[in-house]
Amino acid sequence: MKRGMVKIDRKEFLQICQKVSVLPETTMHTKTSIPPELTVLYDGIQFYPTGYEMTFKQGISQHTAILHDMKAHSVVYADLDKVEKYKE
Repeated sequence: MKRGMVKIDRKEFLQICQKVSVLPETTMHTKTSIPPELTVLYDGIQFYPTGYEMTFKQGISQHTAILHDMKAHSVVYADLDKVEKYKE
């Protein structure tokens, strides 16, 4: 983890996903007017979370955040341990 990085735990991530899920959508099914407190950072880029996936690799659980890029309108699957809380 990078110095100064504020890791987000699974429970908080899922709570943000739930809150984002009820926000209004455009006709392209993207969210509009996302409050900054409902966004996260991954690799220095701001996203809003849309889901969570847990899988297993060689018996070890893998926690994956499903993130929507707010500018590129693309979806990224990221290791939850590398997702940070967004701070303005």
